[in-house]
Amino acid sequence: MSIKKILLLAIALLALIGMGNAAYVTYLTFVKLPSTTAPLICDINSAWNCSQALQLTEAYILGVPSCTIAFFVYPVIIAIALLGYFGRMNRYFPILALLGIGGMALNGYVLAVDASFGVYCLLCVLCGIIITLIFASALTGWSLDRKQP
Repeated sequence: MSIKKILLLAIALLALIGMGNAAYVTYLTFVKLPSTTAPLICDINSAWNCSQALQLTEAYILGVPSCTIAFFVYPVIIAIALLGYFGRMNRYFPILALLGIGGMALNGYVLAVDASFGVYCLLCVLCGIIITLIFASALTGWSLDRKQP
C-alpha cells in the first residue's frame, strides 16, 4: 500500500473520530447542558470547564456552535478521502488541505474566544488536534503528489 493511500485512510479515520467527538459535543451543547446543572464529564477545574466554554455564544458562528459545523464537515472530509483512496477522485489532497485550514481557523477562533473568557473545553481542544493532524496529513500527501511527475 502506498504512503498516499495510508495518508488517505488516516485522514478518513481521524475525520471519523472527529465526527464522533463533534456529535458528542453537539449533544452536550443542545441536550445535556440545558437539562442539568451537574458537571459534564469534561469539567476538570475552573479553567478546563466544558460546561462554561460550551455556553459561550460569542464562540458561535452565525448562531451555530462550531462543533455542529464540524459535525457536518467531517463527513465531507471522509468522503473525499475515501473517493481519493478508491481512485474515484483526483486532486483530493489540496481540497483536504483547504478543509483542514478552514477547520483550524474555525477551531482557532473558538479557542481564542475561550481564552478571552479563561475557560477551555477539552473536547474542543481535541477537535483542534484532530483537524490539525488532518491538515498535516493532507499537506504531506499534496507534497508527495507534487514530487511525482
